[in-house]
Amino acid sequence: MDMYIEMLDRKTRKTMTHEGCIEYCRGYNDATSEATERAKTCKKYMSDIIDRVFANL
Repeated sequence: MDMYIEMLDRKTRKTMTHEGCIEYCRGYNDATSEATERAKTCKKYMSDIIDRVFANL
């Protein structure tokens, strides 16, 4: 977690408590995980659509 806190810019770190930085990083990680899952789902659906289109040719 400390690695993520170090990556926050100084201005952000100065305005937040240590606990606030941790919550910020957790939220960022959760959002990133959700976006990754959505991308995987879209990739799966697109793959299925492409397979169906080319199967009918």
